[in-house]
Amino acid sequence: MLTDRTLSVHVARTLVAGVVRIAHASRDRRATAVVDLTDSIAFLAKLSFVIGLAGSSPAQVVGVAPTARHGEPIAAVDVAEFGLLLSFRHLHLRGHPAECERQFRARQTGLVDSRVQRFSDVAHDLASRGGPVRLVGIDGCGGGGKTTFATRLSRALDSSPVIHTDDFASHDEPIEWWPAMLHDVVEPLMRREAASYRPYDWATRQRTEVVTVQPAPVVLIEGVGATRAAWRDKLVMRIWVDCPRDLRLQRGIARDGEALRDFWVGWMLAEDEYVAAERPYAFADITVDGASSAPSGDAFVEMRRVSEPR
Repeated sequence: MLTDRTLSVHVARTLVAGVVRIAHASRDRRATAVVDLTDSIAFLAKLSFVIGLAGSSPAQVVGVAPTARHGEPIAAVDVAEFGLLLSFRHLHLRGHPAECERQFRARQTGLVDSRVQRFSDVAHDLASRGGPVRLVGIDGCGGGGKTTFATRLSRALDSSPVIHTDDFASHDEPIEWWPAMLHDVVEPLMRREAASYRPYDWATRQRTEVVTVQPAPVVLIEGVGATRAAWRDKLVMRIWVDCPRDLRLQRGIARDGEALRDFWVGWMLAEDEYVAAERPYAFADITVDGASSAPSGDAFVEMRRVSEPR
């Protein structure tokens, strides 16, 4: 169980790391460093922070939490030329101790950039939202871990249906298949009607028998293009699964065999066009680290929203 003092240390380490970056940043990069520090503290503490930079010699960074009483500063850091002076005032980090322990068990690389989350928490969030059919998009590039994530989230949602974009894509049309999904899946489900479509068989290169998905409280759409602009505003939650390019290719070859390396390289280039054109990662409500292993079957590693895919 983490105490308030321990939580303060987590925030202190993040502040110090961020302030060091600010202190050593060039003048034109300093504003970006301040924004990074703001995002990191807000991400770690789940509070709305406003971090202001005052002066340049020495620089001073002040964090203010609007949720604190009377809006008093919660922390101040003076960056002198040869050292740091860190002090905390009225630090408020609320929540159940068990939740705090999970929340703050984060991997730290300079600024805090990830934390462990639970599928059951996401399921509870989705169950609390209104609407007869709640569509969730789980997007990302091939080999990133989207299917595994969708399977676990479906399990947490009492086996909610999962519709795969790979059933609409094909060898001839890897990306621009979306009108069929909009017409056959998204629009009917939004009308509380059944979705019907013929999945593509990647081995025979033919469409198979009709599959019907009945409306359900939550329906997951999984695969590259799952959160595309054509139906992005109809999704109650947008999830981006991020994973380094070399690892994605490695997973693809391990699954499909070396003979399909050229196919994977071409597929990734097609994905690049979609990602560059629509920037789905920039609209994500949750960004998942597809390269990391969570400590349990109910857990995953959430990242801060990425500025560009890995």
